[in-house]
Amino acid sequence: MTISPKNFARPGLAALTACAVLLSAATAQATTMSWRGSFTGDADVQRLDFTLASAGDIELKTLSYAGGTQADGTVLSAGGFDPILSLFDSTGDLLHVNDDGYGVGVDPVTFNTWDSRIVASLGAGDYFVTITQYDNFPVGTNFSDGFWQTDSDFTGWFGCSNGMFCDAGAYNRTGAWAVDLAPVPLPATLPLALAGLAALGAIGRRRTRA
Repeated sequence: MTISPKNFARPGLAALTACAVLLSAATAQATTMSWRGSFTGDADVQRLDFTLASAGDIELKTLSYAGGTQADGTVLSAGGFDPILSLFDSTGDLLHVNDDGYGVGVDPVTFNTWDSRIVASLGAGDYFVTITQYDNFPVGTNFSDGFWQTDSDFTGWFGCSNGMFCDAGAYNRTGAWAVDLAPVPLPATLPLALAGLAALGAIGRRRTRA
């Protein structure tokens, strides 16, 4: 591709405009949401529906196992079951599954990091996420295929005294679950990059006028 001198007349403006578009997409595509509740049996499946008005990156994270503070300010105690998150599109097709997520909280009793986290780039539209207990993974590639476990006390074989809501380390847990949906935060360096691009745009304008 041949680049004419005209392309260099305002070197920062096009890049700055592109960054502004990216900034708009990244900040406007999702509203922060918080859900929480409790299972009555090991094989329960909780479905949570949400809609994205525009494309962007989102984060889904549980605070069931280690507790913490949800996006809406609710403070949760540790002690819930070991969760699995599964993300589906509006037709039920499976997009992502996560068991133990990167960067989740540490349980103060077991010292395990067994909450789940999904970061995904999604288009505008309808989606849903399910929360299940380890190791109740989706069977196939569509929600209609179901999940592996059907017994309401299947975690009992891990050996905890409760007989249900047992984790893989044989610790007694509860049926409590919690999930947050949030836009992925912009990098901390982006404001500096935008400032630098704005300066380049100003330089380009001065050169054009000269």
